[in-house]
Amino acid sequence: MRLTCKLMVFFIGYRKIVLDLSPIASNIQLLQQFTKSQKEKLYLVGGSVRDLMLNRSITDLDFVVDKNAIGLAKKFAGSINGTFIQLETNPPTARVIHKQSQLVTIYDLAQFRGPDLATDLSRRDLTVNAMAYDLDKQIIIDPFGGQKDLRGQVVRFINRQSVIDDPLRMLRLFRLSAQLGFQIPTDSIDLVKSLSNHIKQSAIERIRDEFLKILATNSSARILDQMQATGLLEHVLPVNCYKAISKRIHAFEVKPIPSLLADYLSQIDPSNHYFSRKVAGSFNRSTLTKLSLIAPLEQLKSLYLGRKVEKILKGWFSSDQFFPKLGEEPTVFLRQTKDEWLGIVARRFASMTGPVTTCFDPIVLSIAACYYGKMRFIWQNGPLMTGRQLIENFGIQEGPKIGEILAYLENLQFSGSIESPQQAHEAVTKYLDH
Repeated sequence: MRLTCKLMVFFIGYRKIVLDLSPIASNIQLLQQFTKSQKEKLYLVGGSVRDLMLNRSITDLDFVVDKNAIGLAKKFAGSINGTFIQLETNPPTARVIHKQSQLVTIYDLAQFRGPDLATDLSRRDLTVNAMAYDLDKQIIIDPFGGQKDLRGQVVRFINRQSVIDDPLRMLRLFRLSAQLGFQIPTDSIDLVKSLSNHIKQSAIERIRDEFLKILATNSSARILDQMQATGLLEHVLPVNCYKAISKRIHAFEVKPIPSLLADYLSQIDPSNHYFSRKVAGSFNRSTLTKLSLIAPLEQLKSLYLGRKVEKILKGWFSSDQFFPKLGEEPTVFLRQTKDEWLGIVARRFASMTGPVTTCFDPIVLSIAACYYGKMRFIWQNGPLMTGRQLIENFGIQEGPKIGEILAYLENLQFSGSIESPQQAHEAVTKYLDH
């Protein structure tokens, strides 16, 4: 009853504010017209309202209705030939994906978390996410001061109970602070300190996803420092020598690779976006680099990163032993790492203590020159001779000998001794004669 009264006072005392819905007006209109035809009241809520007020781009549209969210979403999907996906049962939540040419709109439709909108907003995580927009009256409903916190660039919990209800909200607090560049007030930091061990109640997959989103930002070093200070990090991913880890991640975020190497890449390969390149899903190589700076692979496996990610990390760690010394040919190192050489260089660069040694720049420049001058060309064009050609041209039977000859040719090709199919043919002839 108290929450309902508070909401009523808010309606009476608050001036009308019209959000600029122009970037998403046509998308909202589709659902609004549909819900009106079903005699249902529709509210835009949560992150959608927050991001509109911050003039941030919106990828998902979040809505709530008082009842039958799943049924409404299913009917709406059918009416626009969209895809229906049921997301949750408590509260009932569904997603509708609408594709028009190159444009994809995602509608998330949820049912009130309680008997009314006031209760729903009170059960959300942060004040900046506990706002709704009445699309009919064009009124922002903000019972917890979300607008004030947006102006003050602050993210804070609504109350202690919201953290107890879903401990993952502690990670979400830090993630949103990193993404928005907002500060976390003392009262919310103190709540994390007192409840940090509750994070263990959350599914490891949910923990992993929030943690990776933090690492995907360019201020994750600052956020990890705060998580460490509250005791939360040790429950997510226990690490040793945290101060050294923090320095490495901060160094990577400030300057991922040496300046001379960056200049070289900007000239020879300006479209190289290695660190933003996706590994799996939204997981990019910048995030991967930071993970490799935090802990060894065996420790990272507790996050269930997936086979593809673990395979790349394993290759990074195992390739350290092949990193060339000054004046040493980098071919062996590049054959081990292929396109992942830049991630390994970034790891080593971030891990260096004190000023960069005079030998590191020439080493990484020689790696880059070898990669772009020779190795990449070889990989793009493939081997000079295949196993099938060995069988057809030389009458060699299938078996281990085929593999031996192909390895021999590969060594010659990477060393620069042969550069054409004809030279490969001559090399095989000599090999067989011996």
